[in-house]
Amino acid sequence: MSEAGTGAPPQVFVVDSQANYIPEPSGRKSKWAQEGTKILLLLLGLCILGLVVEGFLMYNVYQRIDALSPTSRQNSSAPSEQQGGTVSRQLAPEEPNEIRPLWTNKQRKPFAHLMGCNNPENWTDNVVEWATVGEAETNKIKYEKGKLIIEEDGIYYLYSKLEFNVAKECDTIFHKMMKKTDAYGHPFELLRSKSNRCFDPKPPSENIYNEEQDLRSSFLAGIYHLQKGDKIFVTLRKKQYLNPGSYENFMGAFMISQ
Repeated sequence: MSEAGTGAPPQVFVVDSQANYIPEPSGRKSKWAQEGTKILLLLLGLCILGLVVEGFLMYNVYQRIDALSPTSRQNSSAPSEQQGGTVSRQLAPEEPNEIRPLWTNKQRKPFAHLMGCNNPENWTDNVVEWATVGEAETNKIKYEKGKLIIEEDGIYYLYSKLEFNVAKECDTIFHKMMKKTDAYGHPFELLRSKSNRCFDPKPPSENIYNEEQDLRSSFLAGIYHLQKGDKIFVTLRKKQYLNPGSYENFMGAFMISQ
């Protein structure tokens, strides 16, 4: 064979699989990394600026508070008030320590509260007569011989309580609240308490200070529309059994609305 027909010998490349691969370093940072750094620096600058502004505002507020405080006003006015080695002081007028009512009697709604009973022997037609002493008080409601006289139309809450001595002798007690008006010729019943009770036969005057006596009470209450001139009163049968205490017996009325 001639050498002219022979091709070039093949080239052989040997690859070392154990050699370490070293990547080629990049010559520039990515675009997003550069933008992120700028944003962080901008936010940091805004935070620092906000702290500076906040400190300045707080300083001005404290300066104004100090200027308005009483001690600073006294200190600032002290040099101008010093005359001849003495200091003239202007004192505000002292306020009275008394407690003023929230409203006057003219502003309050009508009401009445009567406590304690007068001698039952002086009652007329079993109408309970009340003692207008102690905590008894009326406003825009008149009281006359056991009767409350309404002076203003409206809806009223009425109430009454009586206390009795109770022992062996039994009897029936009628505790009533009555109303008398010009529209009717005779009074009529609003509230009634009827009960069978046992009583001590001794006179009430001998039982007032007896600590072993048994006591029972009767209470009435209701809401009614009353007109000017109406008379409200309490009647009691068997009045000899009443325990005549000033706090155990009472009657009252007050306006809820007109």
